[in-house]
Amino acid sequence: MTLKTYQASCHCGAVRIELDLDLQAGTQRCNCSYCAKNRNWFAFVPAAQVHVVDGEAAQTEYQWTPPGRPNPFLHHNFCATCGSRTYAWGDHESMGGKFYAINLALLDDASIDELAAAPITYRDGRADRFEHEPADKRLM
Repeated sequence: MTLKTYQASCHCGAVRIELDLDLQAGTQRCNCSYCAKNRNWFAFVPAAQVHVVDGEAAQTEYQWTPPGRPNPFLHHNFCATCGSRTYAWGDHESMGGKFYAINLALLDDASIDELAAAPITYRDGRADRFEHEPADKRLM
């Protein structure tokens, strides 16, 4: 694993994040209703590797409980000024405790080549089968 420190920010710059990430460890795309509507492309990062440098209070949060689930799994944050989706976060045993799902579009200093080379795992959240790849990935 090769961690690299990245800087990330929302469109208006009110939210700034520094994180240690290994893009070659893999990224995620999901087809659940939330991710599909937002065309999310993200990487899971342990909380210890993420630091919100500025703008924690500049964000607002959205939570959604999927059908058949007792509670929301993620807290979706976004900048209250420009509306950029910054990250989602959760705290779950299956993920090793607190974690972030970082919106890769926010990485200010990741090159196009780095992003293009990052492996993508496709998740079938629409069918609540996150361990499987969906049959149709064309719009993910």
